[in-house]
Amino acid sequence: MSGEARMTEIVPPPLCALSLSDLVRAIVERDQFACVLCGNYVAGGLKSMHHRVLGDRSVNEPWNLITLCGSGTTLCHGWTHGIAVASYPKPSRSEITDSGYIVSRHHKHPWLVPVWFNQPPTRDGYYLLGHDLTVTEYQPERNPSCN
Repeated sequence: MSGEARMTEIVPPPLCALSLSDLVRAIVERDQFACVLCGNYVAGGLKSMHHRVLGDRSVNEPWNLITLCGSGTTLCHGWTHGIAVASYPKPSRSEITDSGYIVSRHHKHPWLVPVWFNQPPTRDGYYLLGHDLTVTEYQPERNPSCN
């Protein structure tokens, strides 16, 4: 292949083998029993689960689920759906997508979109969610010429 650049294929992560109830329990534990947006304690349960890729709730994968307080219309969970709630004004679409709480269903590699965690002192910043329930601090690649 002379003169052609070789493209590295990005392969989707393997599917999660956990039952939905076990997955919900594992996600709440991964997220330290706290809302990733405000850091408040969350006991767990299906209503605390937020699907980052909207429009298809069948994508129950660790990289697609985060723990948020409230339901889809209240507290932080409601805020991520564009609803003004208690102490948060109505968010802009960019606030929600830039933080990784909502990922377009048209995104080519949604599992590679980092999520903003606001859980100081243990997690405060952007993190990648692994298919294996890992949470890895996100370090964007920097162009050395842009220092």
